[in-house]
Amino acid sequence: MQLNRREDVPVYRQIALVLQQRIDAGEWGASGQLPTEPLLTAEFGVNRLTVRQAIAELERAGSVVVRHGKGVFVAPPFTRAEIVVDAASQQVDMGSVHLTVVEAADQLYERVVGSADEGDPEASSHLGLPVAHLQRVDTILGLHDATAAVLTSYWLDRHRFGDLVSRWAGDVTLPAILRAAYGIELGYDWRGFSAVAAGLADSEHLGVAVGHPLLVRDGVSVDESGAPVYYLRRRYPGERVKFILRFRDSGI
Repeated sequence: MQLNRREDVPVYRQIALVLQQRIDAGEWGASGQLPTEPLLTAEFGVNRLTVRQAIAELERAGSVVVRHGKGVFVAPPFTRAEIVVDAASQQVDMGSVHLTVVEAADQLYERVVGSADEGDPEASSHLGLPVAHLQRVDTILGLHDATAAVLTSYWLDRHRFGDLVSRWAGDVTLPAILRAAYGIELGYDWRGFSAVAAGLADSEHLGVAVGHPLLVRDGVSVDESGAPVYYLRRRYPGERVKFILRFRDSGI
């Protein structure tokens, strides 16, 4: 295939665009394997480095999965989770999934993947506690019947919840643990949204490339008296979730 080497678009990106068009057209099917590196270099008349740059571009875009020693494959379609935050009626923090509390308890899982006596200045500010008094717990949260999963970091008072991880057995969610073990019923104080690029830990746990765009949802959850219980920072691969804000009887 002839490429336009006089265009401002680099050759590797032209190749990536052609391959993306073929992926979109279903040429290799769902999860199908792309041609090998030698075949692509011969087809486009370029060296291997240029082909590798094109594949890296597709990998960053989430279009392909590189399996070392096996080849390059079309990335499987993601299950997009629609997450409804009902500002007027939602009171219990069960991961902000559009389910009733009873349904959520059966369908959600949450697994601890790390913990440390480690503070965070932002968490300290929101919780009104010294940095040295905080512990961080990292979890993977998801639905049993979906591929969408999120990485969450919680910061809590380590003096009050020092035995939290030892009590956390199985795939139950943090709100369920706090309710059962500490008698705490949680509610939202606030939630915010931002965006970041995936770091090394994010990449490992979420199965995305370093630098992949992540949607961040952070905030504070409180007990029935309104006292802060934890600050959380939840990271979602941007293409896998859709947030919906519903305002009842707002007149807007």
